[in-house]
Order: sequence, then structure tokens, then C-alpha cells
Amino acid sequence: MKVTALLCCCMCITTSLHSQDLTSKIIEGAKTLTDVVKIIKPATAVANEVPSTDVSFKNKSATAIEVQLFRKKNDTTYVITPMKLTVANDGTESFIDVTPGIYKYKIVKKVASNSTVEVLKEGEFRVGMNEKKMILVEK
Repeated sequence: MKVTALLCCCMCITTSLHSQDLTSKIIEGAKTLTDVVKIIKPATAVANEVPSTDVSFKNKSATAIEVQLFRKKNDTTYVITPMKLTVANDGTESFIDVTPGIYKYKIVKKVASNSTVEVLKEGEFRVGMNEKKMILVEK
């Protein structure tokens, strides 16, 4: 079907352009050819599509934990206010649509006896565009 449409367009171009000079024929033929290619070419992904990056924390410990996530601003400093998330025991929680970049995380649990916090895990990771990251806590 596509080949037939292309042949019909080419025949129409050659018959209608006999009275014009060579330069005009070439320009008109190029315009028609680009129009045909636009019609035949399959649609590509939407340009305004926003990439989705997720960071998940899976808690395998016996108590609930709190996750603090700090985004790196430049080579030495992090955002002062962390993003916080509470994960129940044997549960999984996620930060959805996180900006790609370098992050520092701190996983803490509250000690019931004296209302202090115990740091279970600390670290840094890089997350790219459209990447799904899973961090496991097993303490």
C-alpha cells in the first residue's frame, strides 16, 4: 500500500512538472517526497514524556525504620532538608519520580527505651533517568 502511494505521487510529480524549469522541479519533488516520508514514517515517542525514576527501600528487619534521603547539590554539599519515608517491618516503600542524580541515604530506627535513634545503614548511590533502585535493609 505504501509503495503504491509513493509510486502514484512520483507519477503525479513527473506529469505536472513538465512545464517548469529543472530547479523548480527538484524543489517541488523534494517537498512532496518529505511529505510522503512523514506520512509513511511511524510515529515516535512523545517528546514531552517525563522520565520516571524510583528509589525503593525494602525492610526485612523486625521493626519499622525511617529513611532519610538527601540529594547532592554540588561536589561537597547536600540539600539540608531530607525527604523522609517510614517503612513498616517486612514492607516496601518508594520515593517516586525522584530527580536523577547522586543521593545520600540514612536508615534509622527509634529505640523505644530512651527515645533515641540508632543508625542502621548509611550510604550514597547514583540514580539515572528511568532507573529503578532497590535498597534492602536486613537488620
